[in-house]
Amino acid sequence: MDLSKYASEFPYPEIEVEQNVAESKLLMPVYSGSSGELTAVLTYCFQLYITPKCPDIQEALEGIAVTEMRHHELLGKTIYKLGGYPIMGARTYWNGSFANYTLDPKRYLRENILAEQNAIMNY
Repeated sequence: MDLSKYASEFPYPEIEVEQNVAESKLLMPVYSGSSGELTAVLTYCFQLYITPKCPDIQEALEGIAVTEMRHHELLGKTIYKLGGYPIMGARTYWNGSFANYTLDPKRYLRENILAEQNAIMNY
């Protein structure tokens, strides 16, 4: 799959940090919080599975899910390098209710755009 449609062409920066557990905790919500990368990955996967009659939308959802997995990986590695542990939850463990289970494609695509805009603001 060509991910260039779903990710920036620029390389991710090298992760060079010093240990700082307090900073690692600041990353936990975007790593595995209710609106974090893990939730995004699993939301896009759910939507991919329930959209069998729209191959273009399926391809986009899969490409975005893979890109979000890469973000999740980078955050997990950064959390660990900072001295934290990349567990699936900060103060509250991740659970399946965080994913968006909207069935209507028009609605979930709009909600995905809003979720991505909110994610940008959280970074």
